[in-house]
Amino acid sequence: MVDAFLVAGLLVALTLVPATSSRAQIWQPSPDQPQHWYWFRTDRGVPTQVEYMDPRLQEVSDAFGRGDFEGTRRLAEALLESTEDANLCAEASAYLIQSHLAEGDFGSARAAAQRLNDQESLTRINRIEADYKAEVGWLQRIVASAKDPAEAALAQFLTARAHERAYRFDLAEESYWKVVERYPSHSWAGDGVWRIAQLRRARGNAQAALRGCLSAAERFPTSFFIAAGATEGIATLSVGQGKVEEVSASLLALSVRFRGTVLSAWARFYLGDIHWRSDEPDEAADVWQDVWEAEPYGAEIPGVLDRLAEARYKAGSRARELGQPELALVHLAFLSQMPGSEWHRQQVVPASLVLDMAECHLALEHWQDALGLASRSHDLRGQAGDIARALYVEGCARWGLGDYDGAARAWQTAVSEYPATEYGSKCEEKMHP
Repeated sequence: MVDAFLVAGLLVALTLVPATSSRAQIWQPSPDQPQHWYWFRTDRGVPTQVEYMDPRLQEVSDAFGRGDFEGTRRLAEALLESTEDANLCAEASAYLIQSHLAEGDFGSARAAAQRLNDQESLTRINRIEADYKAEVGWLQRIVASAKDPAEAALAQFLTARAHERAYRFDLAEESYWKVVERYPSHSWAGDGVWRIAQLRRARGNAQAALRGCLSAAERFPTSFFIAAGATEGIATLSVGQGKVEEVSASLLALSVRFRGTVLSAWARFYLGDIHWRSDEPDEAADVWQDVWEAEPYGAEIPGVLDRLAEARYKAGSRARELGQPELALVHLAFLSQMPGSEWHRQQVVPASLVLDMAECHLALEHWQDALGLASRSHDLRGQAGDIARALYVEGCARWGLGDYDGAARAWQTAVSEYPATEYGSKCEEKMHP
């Protein structure tokens, strides 16, 4: 049984970990982004306004900011040898020591502080290292003794995060892989795949990040969370590099190779997402429709119906604007027959959707279909503008069918009862061209 105190601490630590849905980028050490392991060694502290910086110190700062820690140390040493200014020396020393910590090298940071006779930094380094080791030891005790796999998975994930915060990226990646391999049925495994990809990308190896996602996906095609994290990583990494066609082919290949698995569903979901990001709502809608209808695990993907509804609506609206009523009808008909979703309930007015379809039928001279939809829209109790629009459509449909008196009555009703609406004005134009 895990000690109750340790479990309570683990739950507190959980609240500090960002959720998968808001993927946090790895922090890149920089003087402009001071974290708890970076400190400025000046009597004045960190300036709140932009001030003049000695060009030599600026070079040190720039090197540190772009992650060139060896260059940071070389420039900081040169600055220390060339000046006796106390503030410049203090800041150069801080950069030099922090450059070692930014590589997770406590020993070298300690040695630098001792050489520079910087007792304050030495004390801080010892405290940081002690806290890091204590945290990792605490978490690993939970991993070893936890009876609940979900609890052990979280503790292993937090171990990896502790390594990452200490800039020990190799250890962090190793720990994330343990989460993936030991606990594939738990949500932290998906987060682990994502963090591995982000670690590799932050270290300048996007291809290695992509390979990590592909490897995890292929090894655990039945894990819901690993499939989600891996396919999201594949899509995000590749699209970020402008390799849309390549990543689309990779996701499609995964779907075919692992047909019927949860990996197939997630791969096709992100294939649709790539179409959406590429401003191709038609293609996105078709892919997501297939995910919903044909993938055994498609309905388990959170938000798939919302994404599908939004894509159908956007594709239908765009087709109407481009004068393609037949294509618009395809998308709008699908939308009207879909199961309810949160996006649909919040964004789609039933009466307006029916009238959008009716106007498409008008454009195609399907008079009877347009008349039927106009009548149906009255039953949906739309706003005044919708009622006036329905009367306009009814009049146009009746005119097309040769019922000129019926058309005039519909238009006259709109003019009389809804004169201030857009379609009231259009009916007026129909009666007095």
